[in-house]
This record gives sequence, structure tokens and C-alpha cells, in this order.
Amino acid sequence: MRWERLFSDVEAEVEEIEREERDALAQELGDEEWAATSWAEVLGGEVELEIDALGRVRGRLERRTAGLLGLSSGPRDLLVPHHAVRQVVSTQERSGAPSRLAGRTRWTAVLRRLRDEAEPVEVVDRSGSVTTGVVEVVGQDFVALDTPSGRRIVPWNAVAVVRTER
Repeated sequence: MRWERLFSDVEAEVEEIEREERDALAQELGDEEWAATSWAEVLGGEVELEIDALGRVRGRLERRTAGLLGLSSGPRDLLVPHHAVRQVVSTQERSGAPSRLAGRTRWTAVLRRLRDEAEPVEVVDRSGSVTTGVVEVVGQDFVALDTPSGRRIVPWNAVAVVRTER
């Protein structure tokens, strides 16, 4: 009888140790997954962002790449570089990581398409200054706009938002 109780106690201790080890491993794996997750990867659906020069902006996340967010916000579409986002105020759902192709999509590809369509854009820089024109040239680290007052060159790192009409 005593042996049965002893073995029963030992088995209970072993089960408790295994459960604790399993829970610790699950926590560690979860921490590793979060450590490899970018803030932009947790965005999805309706989002509210705090953006340089614009303040709070609400919209539906339509596209997410390694460096850009595409939002539908009212009558306009917004292209927001990650560096211009100061805070994520709210997000509806976590979406998956960008596809390999989407992850390679950069300003250059998006703005060349706008150039090809000769669609007017508004470029809001991080200070809040707005430049309106048609994309003329897309360089390695800048965009040149044809504006009523002549060509304007805006470096990527100065861009807070690019707005287009839908």
C-alpha cells in the first residue's frame, strides 16, 4: 500500500514537471515568434495610425509590404512608409506576413505605376508640407513631381504620405 502511494506521488510529480516544462517551452516558442514579428505584420482590417505631419488617420489596410502600407481612407488612397508611422492606435485583426513578392514591392514600383497612369498625387512630407503634381521621375531614393511651379524632388525619407484619388 505504501509503495502504491509512493509511486502515485512520484508519477504526479513527474506529470507536474512535464507540464511545467511544456508550458515553459510553449512560452519560449511564442516569445521567439513575437521577436521575429514586425509591428506592421500585426496590422489588418480597419486601422488607426498616428502619422508624421497628419496625426491620426483611419482607414482600411489594403496592402502591406516590407516598407509601405496602403490604406483606403475616405475618398483617397494613402501610401504610408513605415518610417512615418509614430504609433498604431488600433488595428482590427492580425494579418499574415507579406508574401515574398509583396515584401519586395517598394516605393519605386508603386510610384512608377502612378507615373505610367499620369495620376495626380499629393506628397505630404514629414513636416506637413504638401506637394501636388504628377510623378515624373522615380529615382533610387527620391521621387520627382511635375508641379504647376516646376519640378519638385522629394527624398523617400522625407515622405510621410502619398495620397491619390480613388
